[in-house]
Amino acid sequence: MTLTKTLAWTGFIIGISMLALQFTITIPARMAIGDTFLQAAIFFLSFFTILSNIAACLVHLATIRSMAWLAWFDHQVTRAMMAAIIFLVMATYHFILAPVWEPEGLFKVADIGLHYVTPIIYLAMWMSWPRRTRLPWFSALFMMIPSALYLVYAMTRGALTGKYPYFFLDPAQQGYPLVAMNIAALLIVLLALSSAALAIDRARVR
Repeated sequence: MTLTKTLAWTGFIIGISMLALQFTITIPARMAIGDTFLQAAIFFLSFFTILSNIAACLVHLATIRSMAWLAWFDHQVTRAMMAAIIFLVMATYHFILAPVWEPEGLFKVADIGLHYVTPIIYLAMWMSWPRRTRLPWFSALFMMIPSALYLVYAMTRGALTGKYPYFFLDPAQQGYPLVAMNIAALLIVLLALSSAALAIDRARVR
């Protein structure tokens, strides 16, 4: 088994395990405060961390096995995009969320797993993956689309329900001008990370 597939198996198993752990502790906790199962599931899926880790697991699975329905996750540009996104997830948690969030018990295990362990494994797998072609620089703009769509979803859902996945997106806490600045900053950082991922990708083409 190649190093890439070994890392993909490791990332897939740990990623699925951490997602399952987070799901099994989040759903009962939300239902205990009055959510229905559906509301709790929507809450679970409202976090960028969860969605990005699901996508990373699908990239790992596409690395392990070639299946038609996983073709998009096997694209070189998708892999580079996920490298930028998963690094952003790790950095945002470490520098912005961790200082104001103190999980305990299994919540802490899941937090460390999804914000540090799975990103590091994904980045290692991505670095070891053999490149197929030299991606054009404008690919960075396409790599921004899923994250931009997530922000539209998060802000729309928040406006309708009053529930925002992260405090820095909540106008009630931050005010609309600061939220707009936070969103702009996130997109600028992600564009920089996407460009950096492309630079690494282009440098590693054999």
